[in-house]
Amino acid sequence: MDAERGGGWQSRGRDQNMDNMPSAIPVRIADDALQLIGETPLVRLDRLVRDVRLETEILVKLEYLNPFGSLKDRIARAMIDALESAGRATLERNILIEATTGSLGISLAHLAARRGYRLILTVPNMPSLGPAVKMLGHLGARVELTPASQGIQGAITRAREIIRAVPGAVTTDQFTNPMNPAAHEATAYEIWRDCGGTIDCLIVGIGSGGTLTGCARFFKRRRPELQVIGVEPSASAVVAGEQPGRHGIVGLGPGFVPEVLDLSLIDEIVKVPDALAVEVARLAARLENIAGGLSTGANIAAALTIAARPEMQGRRIVTLAPSPADRYGASMLFDPIDEADLVS
Repeated sequence: MDAERGGGWQSRGRDQNMDNMPSAIPVRIADDALQLIGETPLVRLDRLVRDVRLETEILVKLEYLNPFGSLKDRIARAMIDALESAGRATLERNILIEATTGSLGISLAHLAARRGYRLILTVPNMPSLGPAVKMLGHLGARVELTPASQGIQGAITRAREIIRAVPGAVTTDQFTNPMNPAAHEATAYEIWRDCGGTIDCLIVGIGSGGTLTGCARFFKRRRPELQVIGVEPSASAVVAGEQPGRHGIVGLGPGFVPEVLDLSLIDEIVKVPDALAVEVARLAARLENIAGGLSTGANIAAALTIAARPEMQGRRIVTLAPSPADRYGASMLFDPIDEADLVS
C-alpha cells in the first residue's frame, strides 16, 4: 500500500535510550476513566492478508481498547449525557433500565457507578454471558435474567415491563435512541482522520444498528461512493430479507431491524456463518494479536471476503473489533457449541 494512503502509525520500533527523552514531558493523567473513551487505534492486518495473497489493505479499529472494554462505552456515555441534559435523569430520578447481551450493560454499569445511578439490566440467560453477568453484579447493577430461548427480544420485553412498573425509571434503549448512532460519528471521524481521509469501504456488524448508521452517515457525507457493508449472521440475516433464526454470534443479529438502523446507508450485506466467525476470530488472535470476540471474527471474515474481489485490489477497507474475546469466556469461541447459547 502506498505511503500516501497512510496517516496512521508507521513506526516499526522505539527509541530505547532514556537519555533522549525530552526535558519537558507532557503530563497525561485523566481525571476519570470517562475521559479515556474514544481515540482507539487502527491496526493493519498483516499475516491474514499475506497468507491469502490479497493486495487489499484491511484496517481494524480496536474498539475493545476503550476503558470499559467495548465500543458500547461511546453510546453509554452519550445516552446518559443526553438524559441528564434533558432533565430526564437526575440523582432524584435515578433508575436506568436497559436490555443487553453484555457489553452495553458493562459500559452503563461503569457510568452508573461513577454518577450515582441505580441500574437495572435485563439479560438473556445464556451460558456465554456468564462472565459479563458477574461483572455487572460486581459493578453494582441489578440483573434480571430472561429466557435464553427468547433472545434479546425477551430482554427488551422485560425491560419495558419494568419501566411501566417502577416509578421514576427511564430507559436508554439502544435500539431506538438517536444518541446511539450520533455517538459513532466520532468513531467515524477518528477513522477518517487517522486514514488521512482515504477509505474505500467500511464493514460493520449489525447489532443495535448504531455503529453502522453513525459511521456511514459521517462517511457518506464526505465520500458518497464509499461502500458500506453490513455484516449479519447467516442464520439470522433479517436486514438481508431473511427470517430470524438462532445463531451464536453474540452482539449481532438481534432478529429484527432496529429503529436506529438507516437502511438507505447500506450498500450490501455479507452473511457470515457461526463457524467462520469462530475460525477467523481464532486466527485474528493467533496471527494478528487481535483478541476480539465473535463479532470481531464476523467483521474480519466479511472484510476478507470483500477484499478478495478483483475490484478491491489496491483499496482500503476498515472494520472494527467491538469487544474482547474474554468477555464471552463460555462461548463457542472457546468451547463446542451449546444449544442453550444460541441467540434467537
